[in-house]
Amino acid sequence: MPDFDEDSPRLPMSELKLIARYQRWVIACVLAQITMWLCLLVMSFLERGWIETDIPLFLTVLLDIAGAVYAFLIYWTMRNPFLAVVMGLASIPPLLGLLALTAVNSTATRTLTANGVHVGFFGVDLNKMEEEGGIYYDDEDAGW
Repeated sequence: MPDFDEDSPRLPMSELKLIARYQRWVIACVLAQITMWLCLLVMSFLERGWIETDIPLFLTVLLDIAGAVYAFLIYWTMRNPFLAVVMGLASIPPLLGLLALTAVNSTATRTLTANGVHVGFFGVDLNKMEEEGGIYYDDEDAGW
């Protein structure tokens, strides 16, 4: 059984699944950016000079916008609308966006872990989450 904080407020399983799904997209955006820039660095090293192209910057902004949408959705689900807008907007600028998406990922990980969901390197395995059900069920207070 995963470690969790007994004093933290519990979220319903439906919200935990949403957070886990959004977190996987944030992780995908971060990994895509890191992979793209590492590939550009290796290609530049092999060419013995920086490759002059605007495509990586364009793709970075596109990935940051996609990550901003999921950052917004994560914070909308977990926190409040004001923080959702702030983190969504902070995720758009190229370097700041990568840092903001990393912060969003760690916040989502802390929330999921505090609710008893095991989070791996690439996020939560949603199939395993449905099988285990976590420590908090939607119908826990069903009246029985």
